[in-house]
This record gives sequence, structure tokens and C-alpha cells, in this order.
Amino acid sequence: MRTDLAKLVAIGVVSAVCGLSSSAGAGTALKAITYAPLSKIEDSMVIFKKWVDRVNNESQGELRVELLGGPEVFPVSDQINALSKGLVDVVMTFSVHTPLVPEIDTSGLSDITPAEERSNGYLDMLDKAHEKINVKVIDCDTLGFLYLLEATDPNPC
Repeated sequence: MRTDLAKLVAIGVVSAVCGLSSSAGAGTALKAITYAPLSKIEDSMVIFKKWVDRVNNESQGELRVELLGGPEVFPVSDQINALSKGLVDVVMTFSVHTPLVPEIDTSGLSDITPAEERSNGYLDMLDKAHEKINVKVIDCDTLGFLYLLEATDPNPC
């Protein structure tokens, strides 16, 4: 997970240079939403909140993930659209956007760990498939939920 966090911090730094949400001297702030209300108690929400906390703690202020909420911010069916338009920066979701990215229907079917999915190229394949909607796959959890980042420009800067 250490190298994945380093990749996320690098994405945050590039994003700050290229125009995602930030304020002078405060590091990069990424606005995040989820498919479920923040008060919902289930495994995916616990894992995502721990991921947010870990990013916020280990990036030492250079990158901040601000958890805005869930479907009360944007309905689940509109979250990918909000992400691809830059209204939010990070979405934790499942396969609700299958009509836009049919490859996403394969998530959650795997019997291997997210670390193995990263090393065998599966996440790279999902990331490539998401390019058509201006979205970058940055991570997934053990339950098959994806963490997606808005890609403001396929060739940033």
C-alpha cells in the first residue's frame, strides 16, 4: 500500500500543478463522494474512510481528501458524470457506470487480492477503459469497490 499511496500523492501533486482543487500553501484538496451516505455502516464505507484517513495522514498536508458525502451530494446515477465533469475529484463506487464502461462489470468477480490485481495489470486495464469518460482508476478495495479520480486532461500540463 505504501507505493500505492506514493502514486496517489504523485497524482495529487500533478493535479495541484495542473489545476485541480487547491489553495496556496494548503496542499491539494480532493473532493470525494461515495455511493452511500457517510453514516452508513458497512464494510466498503469503513474501508474507504480508512483509505481517506491514511491518505490524509501519510501525505502530511500535501494532499487532502475531503469526504463531502454520498448520494445526498450527487445521486449515485449522477456521480460518474459529476466526476468526469470535475464537480468532484474522487468517487468511491461500484459498477453503476457499466453502460459507460462495460469492463467495470468484471470488478467484484475476482478471487485475488487488490494487490494481485494491481500487479497483474487488471487495474491498469480498468484504468485504460475509463479513459473514454475522463476518469482515472486509482485504487480498489477487497470488496471490488473502485476509487476513481477525475482526469482533467489526458495529457496534464
